[in-house]
Amino acid sequence: MAFQIQRVVSDGVSLALSRNGAVFAILFFLAESLGVVLVVGVGTTYVPVDVGTGVAAGGDIAAGGDLPQFTAAVASLLAGGFTSVVTTPISIVAIRTFVGGETDGIPDRYLFDRIGRATVSGVVANFLYAALVFVVTFGIGLALVVAVLGVGRLDLLPDAVAGPAMLLLAGVGILLAIALLVTVAVHFLFLLHEISVRHRGVLGAFRGSWDTVRGSRVRVAALAVLLIAVRSSVSSVAAPPVEASWTTFHLLTTPFAMAFAAIVGVVVTAIFARTYRELRSDLPAEFAAASEE
Repeated sequence: MAFQIQRVVSDGVSLALSRNGAVFAILFFLAESLGVVLVVGVGTTYVPVDVGTGVAAGGDIAAGGDLPQFTAAVASLLAGGFTSVVTTPISIVAIRTFVGGETDGIPDRYLFDRIGRATVSGVVANFLYAALVFVVTFGIGLALVVAVLGVGRLDLLPDAVAGPAMLLLAGVGILLAIALLVTVAVHFLFLLHEISVRHRGVLGAFRGSWDTVRGSRVRVAALAVLLIAVRSSVSSVAAPPVEASWTTFHLLTTPFAMAFAAIVGVVVTAIFARTYRELRSDLPAEFAAASEE
C-alpha cells in the first residue's frame, strides 16, 4: 500500500505531542538514564567484590580506579545489552499505541498482550539485525582491503595507474557499503513492528518487514535516512562521556540533552509507526478498528 510522507509525518508528530507521547518520552528518558549510569559506572570504574575465597579479584587495580580498556569495553557492552532489554518492551508498547492512534490512554491489550514473548522476540531480532549489519560491514571492508592490496601488488601496473586504481576501488567500496547498509536498514526497518502488532516470531518478522516495504522502497528509504540521521545526530550530541572525566558542564547539560533526545526518539518512533500502519492493510482487528476511527 502506498503512503504519503507528509501525512505520516504529520500524524506521527501529533501523536508524539500527545499525552501518551509525553509518557513514552519520560519512560525512554528514565531507561536511557539507567543505561548511562550502568555504562559509566560499570564500564569505567573498578568496584571490588569479596567472593569469599580470599583471592584478590582485582589484581593491582585500586578500588575506584579505571578498568583496563578491554574489560571496560566488555562491561559497557553488557550494560548496553541490559539497557536494550529494558527499552524493548517500552518500544513495543509505544509502537502498538502509535499504530493504534491512541493519544490519551494506553489500552490494556497494548500493555499485556503477549508482551513477554514479544520482548524476547524483539531482543533476539535486534541482536540478529546487529549481527547482519556487522557481517555486511566486515565483509565489504575485508573485500575492499584484499582488492586494494591486490592492485598494489600488481607489478604490471605503473605507480601512476596503481595509485588512482586503489583510490577508485576504495571509493566504490565505500559507496557499495553505504548502499548495502541502507538496503538492509530499509528492508528490516519494521522488525519490531511485525513482532509488536502482528505477533510474528523472529524469522517471520524478517520476512514480514521485507514484504512491508515492497513497492514503496524509495519513499521508505528517503524517510528512513532522514529520520535516522536526525535521531543519530541528536543521540550523539546527547551522549555523555564514558570516561571518568565528567565536569560540571557535563553534569548540568547531559540531563537536558538526554531529555531532548528522548523526545526526538518518540517523534521518530511515532512517524515510523504511522508509516507502518499506512503500508500494512492486514492489521489485526484491534489496530484496524482504531485506524478507522
